[in-house]
Amino acid sequence: VTVSPQAGAVLSFENTVGPSGIPHPKAKHLVSAVPADAASDRLVVQIPLAHPAGAVPYAYPEHVSGAKKPGEHESLHGTDAQKGAYKSALAAGLSIAVAFMAAKAGKFDPADVPALEEQAKATGKFSAEDLTPPPAK
Repeated sequence: VTVSPQAGAVLSFENTVGPSGIPHPKAKHLVSAVPADAASDRLVVQIPLAHPAGAVPYAYPEHVSGAKKPGEHESLHGTDAQKGAYKSALAAGLSIAVAFMAAKAGKFDPADVPALEEQAKATGKFSAEDLTPPPAK
């Protein structure tokens, strides 16, 4: 199923097996990036209606913007490996562009830095400042 948001619209769905209410083991959903020609950004709020016994329910707000750079979403909301790769690249003193590309790849190896820099440049979405490592402390 694919839906396109409209101003003021709300989408509700359940990832369950029929009327049993049991979570579907293969259920997946995603929110795609906002198209570059979209009139505005989106605000997404995920509100879990069912949760494991004893777990505190948590609403997941997310600002979905077409202005994100490659790897930026992964650095914030990705897997543990993606977030770890981002943090490792930053800890190594590399540029934000390289850190974002490491997050997108889901791994960081110092030997990959030249390739990550080239990939970042090839996107055309990073400024010279994004490609400049921070000053050493």
